[in-house]
Amino acid sequence: MSASASLDLSHVRLKHFRIEALDVLRGCALAAMFVYHLVWDFGYFGLVDRALPTSDGFKFFGHCIAVTFLALAGAGLVLSAQQGLRWSNWLKRLGMIGAAAAAVTIATYRLFPDSFIFFGILHCIAAATIVATPFLRLPAWLGLLAGALIFAAPFAISNATFDQPIWWWAGFGTEQPPSNDWRPFFPWVAFTLFGLAAMKTGLARGLPSWFTDWRATRPAWRLLALGGKHSLAIYLVHQPIFLAIIFVVVKLTAPDVDPEEAQFRTQCEAQCVANGGDALVCAKFCGCVVGELQSATLWRKVLVNALSPMERERLDVITRQCSRNAAESTPLR
Repeated sequence: MSASASLDLSHVRLKHFRIEALDVLRGCALAAMFVYHLVWDFGYFGLVDRALPTSDGFKFFGHCIAVTFLALAGAGLVLSAQQGLRWSNWLKRLGMIGAAAAAVTIATYRLFPDSFIFFGILHCIAAATIVATPFLRLPAWLGLLAGALIFAAPFAISNATFDQPIWWWAGFGTEQPPSNDWRPFFPWVAFTLFGLAAMKTGLARGLPSWFTDWRATRPAWRLLALGGKHSLAIYLVHQPIFLAIIFVVVKLTAPDVDPEEAQFRTQCEAQCVANGGDALVCAKFCGCVVGELQSATLWRKVLVNALSPMERERLDVITRQCSRNAAESTPLR
């Protein structure tokens, strides 16, 4: 590859400081995340099929978004250390991600105590940053090898012993814990190492100038690039804004929608799916439970956990009946 078609590591850093195409790519991932969370929010408020956010195809969409963010974190780590790793900047970045992850945990625990985020994408990026940093000084192939081992580990080590909550962060269990965003260390940290290895390889061989010199000249590209540069801040604020707007719209246009019912359904369906249930069956089951509890005047008591022993027996009967009805009414797919 000729000198005019590629740029070496130091030239990229000194001339551009950032690769704008990566900012745009991060912005595209952010836009995809907006779509993902909007659909989740619509399902939460019952504005779309409640089974959609937990369907296999939609979960795959979410996985693709997570892979993009994690890989870009690895690539960005390499670019930030081109002229040597500045530990003050590294600690500042890690501290910001860690604080953001803690804020997400606290906020979701208050809103969704049965499915709060204890090791989501931000927690994973923080852990991946620590793990990937030593590989900045090592050959790219070692980062790739380490990533491959981390990716393969849960498939080789998976055991019911790790189903205890203390091990949920690792990803070695046989069941998915109840959480609105779960990106365990194994295998997800692997994608940051893959991104790191890819960027190190690209810089060593010479990145093409069409990639490093590209500029976001159109308004749409500039907007995506701006979002990519401030992705952490946008990540933290977008969901509260979305939820607040949708809540107000729902209250104005459909005041009969009960947020407590929506939250109960969401948590019920998430737990049902986590226990191995089909998303469509789980949606029908939880809807049946809500309807039966309301008909039996047990709904408010369930919400405040004030059922008597006899009422708990009635609840058990309702859940068993709804489970049978949901399974029988859902055709095999």
